Order: sequence, then C-alpha cells, then structure tokens
Amino acid sequence: MMFDVACPFCSCVCDDLSIDVVEGQLIPQQHVCARAAQAYAAINRAPHIDAWQDGKPCEFETALQTAAKLLQNSRAPLLLGMHGMGTNSHRAAIQLAERLGGTIDAAGSTLSRATLRAFQQVGLSTCSLGEVKQRADLIIIWGADPMTTHTRLLERLDVKTGQRHLLVIDSHTTATSAMADEFLQIKSDSDFELILALRQLVRDESATPDVDCELSLAQLQSLSNKLKSCRYGTLFFGPGLARGSTPHLTVEMLYRLVSELNGYTRFTARALGKSGADNVLAWQTGYAGTVTFRHGYPEPLTDDSAESLRANGDVDCCIIFGTNAINELSEAALKAFSSLPTIVFQPIGETCSITATVQIAVAVDGVHASDTIYRFDDIPLPLRQLTTTDKPTVAAVVENIVKKFPVAANG
Repeated sequence: MMFDVACPFCSCVCDDLSIDVVEGQLIPQQHVCARAAQAYAAINRAPHIDAWQDGKPCEFETALQTAAKLLQNSRAPLLLGMHGMGTNSHRAAIQLAERLGGTIDAAGSTLSRATLRAFQQVGLSTCSLGEVKQRADLIIIWGADPMTTHTRLLERLDVKTGQRHLLVIDSHTTATSAMADEFLQIKSDSDFELILALRQLVRDESATPDVDCELSLAQLQSLSNKLKSCRYGTLFFGPGLARGSTPHLTVEMLYRLVSELNGYTRFTARALGKSGADNVLAWQTGYAGTVTFRHGYPEPLTDDSAESLRANGDVDCCIIFGTNAINELSEAALKAFSSLPTIVFQPIGETCSITATVQIAVAVDGVHASDTIYRFDDIPLPLRQLTTTDKPTVAAVVENIVKKFPVAANG
C-alpha cells in the first residue's frame, strides 16, 4: 500500500490518496474521487499498443521515424496540450518547440488566456489552498462548478465545518450551488456589470448602481457588505466568468475588485484552471500562454490561440501532448486540424478522438514516472512512481525523435 500519493488527474493534485498495486494493477483505496478512479481503471485496462499510424497499430520505431520526418518537413509546427503532465514533460515540449522554431500554446482554454492577460495588466492578490483552508471565513465560487471539475476541492477546504460561508454566483444551478450556504443566480453574461456595481458599492455604500443582472439593490448591498466585512475572503472563478468577446476585461475587472477589497480586509482570488505548462514555460522563456520560437528566440503571442493560428494558416503541423487538449477544441477547430499532419503523445489510459498521423503511447507522470506537477494555485508537488511500464516518458520520446533529425530543424 502506498500512502500520501499525489493524483495528477486534475489540477487539485490531491496528495492524500492511498493506492495499492497488485501485479501491476492500480487499486485505489482511500480519498479517491470518481475521476481519479476512472483514470486508474483506464490505465489498468489500456491496450498493450506502442504506437499507431493513421489509426492503425504500428511499431514504435516506425512511429518515431514518421514523426521525425513530419517535423523535419514542417516550417510552422504548433505544440499544445500538456495538461496534467509533469515538469519534465513540459520542459521536453518546450525544448522541442525551440528546436523546431515552432509555437507552443500552453494556455489552451479561454479562461487560462483571460487570467494571464488580466494578471499581466493589473496583477493579483492570491494565496495557496493551505492558506484558504486555515484562514478563510468566506469562500465564493463564481462561474464554476468545482463539484464537477475539481471534485474534492471543497472537501479539502473543509467547507462543511461551519467555520466558513460558501457563496456561489452563477447563471444556472450546479452541483456546487446545491450545497452552498447561499446561491445568487445572475443573468447570463452580466458578470462584468455585476463586478462594476460591486466596485461602486465597495467604494460608496450609498451608491445605487443601475445594473441588469437579476439581483436587487438589497442583494447587491448585502453581497458588498459580505465582501468587506469578512475576516478573510477567497474567490474561485471558472469559465462561466470568462465569456463573451473580451473575457480578459471581465477577469481584469474582478482582479481590480479584489485589489480594492484589500483596503478593508484580506481578499484573494484564484482561477479554477488546469495544471498546465505555464509555470515551466514562464521560467524557461520569460513568457507564459502562447510563445513562438519562429525567429530563433522566444516571443509572446498575446492574442493568438491554437485555433486562431490554424484559422490564419500559421500552422502546418500539430503536436498534441495528451488527448484532453483535443477534447477542448471546438468542432470548427477539429475540422481544421484534421487536414494537418498530427502527432499525438497519448498517455496510457487515454483515448484519442481523432485519427492522428502518428500516435505514441507514453508513460503517465505520477503513475509510471516520478516528476513534479504544479497545482492550480502554483504550488509544485512531487509525483511518485507507483508502478512500471514499458512505455517511454514524453521526454524520452522527444529525445528519440530529435536524434533522428539529420540536421537542426528549420536550419
């Protein structure tokens, strides 16, 4: 039995799991949510296939040769994904992007991109989950449903102890709103106006903001008072807040509200995002989000996502780390990417929803390989090896592919 195991299958990275390993099979015992249980079960029953080419099983060496040839012929490769992977995998992906003169999209989602841009503009008052658990008496969930996406978050923050008030703000009911102490249902896409109204009330209690968010003035005043009078408040927000054509402006407005609240009390905010490669990308290149090496050095692409790059014809090959990134793409993007040569690094237990040119099965960080992973509050946590596999790590596959380049790519 292995205790205090860190789980890599969502960005909470719960590190209190108990896992038994019997004849190579992973048997969860304690503190395992449904998502993690499904992931461990999928790993147990994963087919013993090393690689695929055009959807058909092939030899590992054949896949490496095909991948190397595709990358050598590429002049504008795009690398994306990397959610739930360790820092060694992130570093390997970044090194590959640099070697190829390609572009790496570590932000992925609209939420991640919006929070990054807002952070660069106004900064952020933030904290670790440990600080929230020990100090917060008010927890707000805005535009998110952690009971579905981050299943054990509220459990680990001890929200049911009666020591803290859980308030949910959303445009519709969710599993999280059902267990909240208070639920404020607002008009869809009225988040920006609501935040603006709260900023007015925080500054001037006698203000009467005119906002169409389906909350009465009394409710707005009550919410403003809660924000200012709590001992320590934390606001977790999700994709429901980052909607519309300018989601970064909504997040920026939220960050400004949190900053102003710190004139009255201690208040922090965190996006309920994924454990991606932004941290590693930032300390490797100086930038986060989307970074290109097309001129031989790292440059940020603030407004460009994987989908917009493809729509503009700026991509001729796609390298995807983990199949979850595929599931996040829109139907239009999937159709656009289907016409490109595609290489997928597929962790054991995951399934690929597209027919990639090359798929290579890789070890799962935190199951088959030890590593370090960043939790969504930017705290690095160690991942332990639980069992062995004959599948290589992402870093090993990248190294083997690069060895097959006769000369430096793009050079």
